[in-house]
Amino acid sequence: MTNKVLISVCIAVFAIIFQSCSDRDYYDPTKLPGYVAPNPSGLDYSTSHNVRLDLNYDVANGVISTVDFYTEYPLTKTGSLRTDITPIARGINVAGSTELSRRIPSYVDKLYAYSPNLFVPLVSSAKITNGIASFQPEAISVEPANTTRAGNAGDLWKRASIYELKKREDFYAATSGGNFKYDIITPDYQSNIPAEVMTHIGNTFGEYERIPLTSEFVRDATFTVVKGSKNNESAKIYLSILSTGCDQRNSLSYFVYTGDKEFSELTKEETAKLEVITLLQLANSNNNYFSHMKIGITPGNYIQLLYKNENGQFVEDFPVGAKIGWRLNANGFDEANFTVKESEVRFSVPVWNDNKWGDQDYQGGTDSNYTIQFQTADNKGNIYKCFGFEDKRYNSDEDYNDLVFHVYSDPADGLSELPEVKPEDVTITESYKGILAFEDNWPKKGDYDLNDVVVKYQSDVTYIAKAGNTDDATAQKVVDTFSFVHTGATYRNAFSYKVNISPASISSITIFDENKNIQKDYTTQIITDGDGFIIDLCPNVKGVIEAMTDGEVKVPQVYTVTMEFKDGAVKQNYFAKNCAPYNPFIAPIEKPGVEVHLPMYLPTKRAEKSYFGTEDDRSDGGTMWYVSGENIKFPFAIHLSDATSFRIPKEEYDISTTYPNYLKWVESGMTSYKDWYK
Repeated sequence: MTNKVLISVCIAVFAIIFQSCSDRDYYDPTKLPGYVAPNPSGLDYSTSHNVRLDLNYDVANGVISTVDFYTEYPLTKTGSLRTDITPIARGINVAGSTELSRRIPSYVDKLYAYSPNLFVPLVSSAKITNGIASFQPEAISVEPANTTRAGNAGDLWKRASIYELKKREDFYAATSGGNFKYDIITPDYQSNIPAEVMTHIGNTFGEYERIPLTSEFVRDATFTVVKGSKNNESAKIYLSILSTGCDQRNSLSYFVYTGDKEFSELTKEETAKLEVITLLQLANSNNNYFSHMKIGITPGNYIQLLYKNENGQFVEDFPVGAKIGWRLNANGFDEANFTVKESEVRFSVPVWNDNKWGDQDYQGGTDSNYTIQFQTADNKGNIYKCFGFEDKRYNSDEDYNDLVFHVYSDPADGLSELPEVKPEDVTITESYKGILAFEDNWPKKGDYDLNDVVVKYQSDVTYIAKAGNTDDATAQKVVDTFSFVHTGATYRNAFSYKVNISPASISSITIFDENKNIQKDYTTQIITDGDGFIIDLCPNVKGVIEAMTDGEVKVPQVYTVTMEFKDGAVKQNYFAKNCAPYNPFIAPIEKPGVEVHLPMYLPTKRAEKSYFGTEDDRSDGGTMWYVSGENIKFPFAIHLSDATSFRIPKEEYDISTTYPNYLKWVESGMTSYKDWYK
């Protein structure tokens, strides 16, 4: 064979061999077992994201309201709060001060905000876009409830009002859009309702929050003129609607008596002589949130009541000793004729209410009371005397906020004293939950089964807004419960976590070992780390739980950590950004200096930095930590946000074997299959 032929044959054979090797990826280093690309993957493997919650409430700065966030519409068909769902987040909103944000599971793309406070929308909704949820009020549509009771005060309940203080043209004001709204065009008196007054009332008589019949506020709501001006002879009376939490177009009238008796003592002949005066054909406020109740009066716009004197004239001055009672016509507004139609009525005088239906008779008892009466004060000590109506009892929520108004007198102390709604701190407890799973072979990739340490947690944080304070709410206390439910590890791993809150903000920390019924004060053992501190919770997970063949444990090891904060030290939003699971990590005892954290979470000062960037780790020591190469699809630890259960991955099999959608989630860049673990 010639040399030229031999060379040709060799080249051909080499080409065949090369092609064969190429087909089997022998020469593609990225396909070799154990290969890790030189560049970090850049994936944070996060199952949650920080969402800014813009409530957009049209309410005065300083009004404090609690708010619950749901992933489903939170009301039933009748308008009550559903009991089959729980909020995914909660908080306190101080209008003008609070910037709410929360860690929300990534699979959630829409939220509903619910608040029982009378002065903010009951339900708002928002789509989450680019980390922002901009809420807009939802128009509440409910099925009509049965109202079957009427009044029995002689002919007083049958007669339509004889005198109307205002006419249709006094209310309908043109808007910029060429439409009309129902509001008093020229108020007889105007005053801004202070934010703290709305806070006191709105949180005391919240929507669907039942007021017991034994409450001191549930009472005959008669107002009595006890002091006057002009040589103490008379007083002027004004009324402003504050809120209407009802789905009926109610009408409001009043009547006056100047004799020695109480209204409840009058005979039928005496009640027949009372003048029924229409105050509001439609007793509604423009902050009503029901879909068919879009028109109403602005709180702070007042209408003056008139008194019919002995000469039959309607005058501004009410004599000292005059008693003022109220009549509500349930759904009594006749919009077509702008008048009060005959309908079922509710009186502020309990014994005038006939509460009979079926075989039951509540006439004259406490159950006949449809009204509350109270007073509260603003920060300057000015007193606001107020009134509330429940427009139905049968199938009723009994919250007495279907009509809430303020009665103002000149002089300011011209009306009788009432039970006081005192300023109270507003508190709410929010719960976080989830599951943490760790791979302890770091910086090697190991088997990626993520079952070496599995921890469930629940965190209950209490926020507080101080009464009369217009600053943002603060974190008061947090109770964290960590349950160690599995260990598939060979190593003995300690479990700790770093809290990114200054130790100077902490007043106390206690750790309770529920299995051994041992509690210890951890306050003096705080380990400072940068701007935060470390809590070493469990020195050896393998030593405190006993694994079973089905992946669970006989008895989970449970620790409860209670942190109390100094008054006002930690703002609500700051804590929400640094809440559980904090910065959790495991540390194998056999590998000093090794810490395994969630991707993109900083190591503590105790970590040995020389491990980073070795073996399968591609941390850059700057912006990316605990990440593998770009072709590796498994982290060294993962947090399953809002999860309560976790099917333990099979030993020595990567997590995608147990959860097939895991790889689809990773390959989509965490944009699809976000609920792969659900």
